[in-house]
Amino acid sequence: MERFWIDNNRALSTEIAPLEDVVFEAWRREAILVPGQTLIACAVDMLDADRRGDKIDATTLRGCVQILTQLSEEEATSRNIYVDNFERKVIQRTRAYYRREARRMSRISSVPNYVRAVARFCALEMERAQHFLPASSKLVLCDVVEKEMVVNQTRYLVADTARMLQESETEHLR
Repeated sequence: MERFWIDNNRALSTEIAPLEDVVFEAWRREAILVPGQTLIACAVDMLDADRRGDKIDATTLRGCVQILTQLSEEEATSRNIYVDNFERKVIQRTRAYYRREARRMSRISSVPNYVRAVARFCALEMERAQHFLPASSKLVLCDVVEKEMVVNQTRYLVADTARMLQESETEHLR
């Protein structure tokens, strides 16, 4: 069909696209951009599972992310599937996860333990990004961790540090 009918009838109508383009667009629309049950949702869920410490298929996750980055590179329009759809969802989920962790840790940890946990979380997120995501996402995710766990928790960090100083617990601040 591609070699005969489309080539012969393209002269009659400029609206007939090559079959490969039609199939690719249908696949992209159905497998990538349908909300909820897509390659994007699957990859985001796998990253969340890895963040929680669950076992994931790293090869599948890397493959999903590679497809998304390649689709973004091949897009003729200004729309970037990776950044606009996937990375945005990853950032939202990362932000929500570390916001919950910050609240939980601030209730149960001292400042020194909290700071060590923040360093560990940032290192884990950098490692996760290095294994599964393009380099452009690495710094964005570490910024999210720092913002949620340090910047947004400044009141707790300052108050608990002041309490430790008042109670002469300075040896724990090292």
